[in-house]
Amino acid sequence: MAKTPDAPAAAGKADPNWRHFPTIEKLFESGTLPAFLQQAEATCRQLDELIDSDSPRDAARARAAMAGYGKALEVLQELRGLAEAEQENQDT
Repeated sequence: MAKTPDAPAAAGKADPNWRHFPTIEKLFESGTLPAFLQQAEATCRQLDELIDSDSPRDAARARAAMAGYGKALEVLQELRGLAEAEQENQDT
């Protein structure tokens, strides 16, 4: 049977490295997530201005960057929800 990504590590084995995200964990643990989100929002506003620029090349690059920011923010939101749910489970 193939091991799925959600399957727990076998007993006695260390968690695989793909389960650890030090930079993202630091955002949540240090309380710097709100500041990061504000910075991302400001960057997205600047990208939005570039999308409306006269340069098709700059507009295309800004759209691509905006899409990347959007995906990253979606992942952070999902991880935040998972972390909050885990914390609630530990509190009960």
